[in-house]
Amino acid sequence: MTKTVRIGVIGGGSVFTPELIDQLATHADAIGAMEIRLMDVDAHRLSIVSGLCRRIAERFDASLLIEDVTTYDDAIAGADFVLVQLRQGGIEARIKDEKLGLKYRLPFTETISVCGFATYLRTYPVAETIAEAVQRLAPNAWLMNFTNPAGQLAETFARLGCTKVVGVCNASLGLLDFLADRLGASSDDIFMTWRGLNHLTFTDAIYYQGRNILPDLLETWGDDEEESPFPGDLVRTLGVIPNGYLQYYYLRDQIVDKLQSQEKVRSEVVQDVEHVLLETFARVSTVPEELTQRGGYGYSRLVALLIRGILGDDRSIRYAIVKNGSTLPELPSDAFIEVPVVVKSDGIRALQVEPLPAFARGLVVTMKQYERVLIEAAIARDQRLLRQALLIHPLMPSYDRAQALLTDILTITREYAPGYL
Repeated sequence: MTKTVRIGVIGGGSVFTPELIDQLATHADAIGAMEIRLMDVDAHRLSIVSGLCRRIAERFDASLLIEDVTTYDDAIAGADFVLVQLRQGGIEARIKDEKLGLKYRLPFTETISVCGFATYLRTYPVAETIAEAVQRLAPNAWLMNFTNPAGQLAETFARLGCTKVVGVCNASLGLLDFLADRLGASSDDIFMTWRGLNHLTFTDAIYYQGRNILPDLLETWGDDEEESPFPGDLVRTLGVIPNGYLQYYYLRDQIVDKLQSQEKVRSEVVQDVEHVLLETFARVSTVPEELTQRGGYGYSRLVALLIRGILGDDRSIRYAIVKNGSTLPELPSDAFIEVPVVVKSDGIRALQVEPLPAFARGLVVTMKQYERVLIEAAIARDQRLLRQALLIHPLMPSYDRAQALLTDILTITREYAPGYL
């Protein structure tokens, strides 16, 4: 590559940014010279993170310029890739979300039920700002979203006029690595029929050396598999490897009991981990091992592979969140889904896969309808549609609880999502 690749990172103060820089530098021979602009609303946090990023870059024999910027426009102008990894309201907002989950005895985590709903509402106004800036300042840029809820926000960016959008999640890499380790193989030699929505995927075939090995895997699937929170009998009953987030649907009673008994919600644990990480970042020159304790660890690897694949037209097969087209006939053509994709210089294309397993269709269709109504509600600032979205969600037990929960959500998100009260 002779052209400098310009990459804008929105949320550059994330604790995952050093991993991103490490992965981009690892692939610098294929990607070429890079100019990376890190933008964050927290200047102090950004200075700590970017300092480590520069030290990581210096360890590689690569042309990699890292610049701190303070505005969306500065990060996006002239970019070839815009990477969105922000957390509107910070970890403190997520703590409030999760405590609402406890209050209303719902199964929850960052993208599930109350947390996914509130996080999306807080983030939507920023998505409007970013989408407008991309179209004005970098209309040909790839927008890669890994801000949660990743699939819903990818679809939102497309609805807001961005034309080259892909959502990124690390869950598929986790399963691939697990399988590769069990088989003693390279993950590139394995193909999965991983498909559905982000955090709502089902894998009912795994091909290795020309053979579907899933039946053999399921036959001996235990209750304590590293990549599965499900009992072996449940996995065999379904005949698929479900995405780990499906535990909040299939094991909801156990999840609620577990959440209610914990001393801290997950976000409070994350807050403690991030505090330690930022202290560590200030004195090291490599990605610290402690980063693996954060749930998003690993998505940067996929980001770097996608960028490399687009620039090099390598036609690699990855797993990403893209526009449906006709891939899953159960869903609208403009819906964003998570499926195997082929990465080319002219785009990231969904590979045609079998329809969803019959037992999975109802849940996936329902959750996509929930996402789309919530997107419409955010665009219109319409509280009636917000209530509709909550009532569609299969984890919402009643109208009374939905109405009370919505009042609380709008109260805690008022600073970031005005216009609903």
